Amino acid sequence: NDILVALDRGLDNEPVINVGTKELVTASSGDTVHAALNTMMQHHITHLPVIHPGHPHTAVGYIGTAEILSARRAFFENEHQLENGWLS
Repeated sequence: NDILVALDRGLDNEPVINVGTKELVTASSGDTVHAALNTMMQHHITHLPVIHPGHPHTAVGYIGTAEILSARRAFFENEHQLENGWLS
């Protein structure tokens, strides 16, 4: 969203450090998926940087709603296959 706002304001050549969010909402690598999803919903965002719990200034990845939904779909597909195998 920060990039879209910057582009809308004609700041195409501005360094990203000048247009990005300064107060980041993050998840820790030890957080549950449920906690991360709740954080995203509370802040109306779709992605979270994931930080190392012992090094709060070190990003180790990011998670988004698309990754959570993809994992959830895979879980249910696997569960469905197991149920079909059990019943047949």
